Amino acid sequence: MTGIESTGSPAGAGLRPAWAASRSQVGLVVLLFALAGVGWWWTVRQMHGMDDGPWTGLGTFGWFLGVWVVMMAAMMFPSVAPTVALYARMSGKSRLLPLAFTAGYAPGSGADVLRADVAGEAIRLVRVLRVTLAASGASVPGDLSRELDALLALMLLQHARRDARVRYDGDRPRLVLLPDQDRSRWHADEIEEALDLLGPHVLAPGSPYLLEALVAAEHAVAPSPGATDWGRIAARYAELEDLTGSPVVRLNRAVAVAEADGPLAGLALLDGLDLPGHRLPAVRGELFRRAGREPAARAAFARALELCGNDAERAHLEERLGSG
Repeated sequence: MTGIESTGSPAGAGLRPAWAASRSQVGLVVLLFALAGVGWWWTVRQMHGMDDGPWTGLGTFGWFLGVWVVMMAAMMFPSVAPTVALYARMSGKSRLLPLAFTAGYAPGSGADVLRADVAGEAIRLVRVLRVTLAASGASVPGDLSRELDALLALMLLQHARRDARVRYDGDRPRLVLLPDQDRSRWHADEIEEALDLLGPHVLAPGSPYLLEALVAAEHAVAPSPGATDWGRIAARYAELEDLTGSPVVRLNRAVAVAEADGPLAGLALLDGLDLPGHRLPAVRGELFRRAGREPAARAAFARALELCGNDAERAHLEERLGSG
């Protein structure tokens, strides 16, 4: 009978739903999820600049531990109802999957501009998750499938720029911002794969990963910085802000609006914005400078420098502070 399996117990006493699990299975899965929680806790500490001292580096390790143990639970006990789909929903709702990629793409501390191996491993894990879901036989909602496609596309579009995002001053890595990057060094094959992933979803209802990926795609298809459609990017960010209410999205929207409509329009969007870390004062500094408000720009860059824990980004901020 559908959804029922026999355990071999006499008189049918052991009949139970196919998804049911023994107490030992459930207990082990709970333990694995607890370990995942510890791993993700380490990651959150790193992302908020709390991963210092002897614990430095455990944030990235913790994310991989979290993903690994959950995937192990899915593969070891596929009968636990239904673990793979549960994890996919959890990861999509909680935005846990991008944390490891962000730790590689834009490390919050240390000397590296990027950690390409960490970002690449995060991409591999998203691929594994997509394959695992497809092979599990679990019913995957269309919006979840779309978000995983969009997440992979987003990561690929950002990772494709890795070689152009860093230059070296002797042995010291320096950050190269998007407008200054040599676009011939972008990985065209990864961009093409990402655009193929996004193609079927361009007209779909807006969702967080999809909108972020569509923004990244605007940058990827522009042949030069001057050809970037900043008005469309600003509109995507406005839609994303309506969905999420995220101050990070507001910051990114302000940058796009400043490019489209001028620095004062961007600064107006930043009024009253509260966002920890160095990126808000760094953006304020750039916009103040473009608006001709040099004392305010220098003060903002100095504040950003105080808050920044990444050596390469600090070097960039020092250059901006000294160039006024």
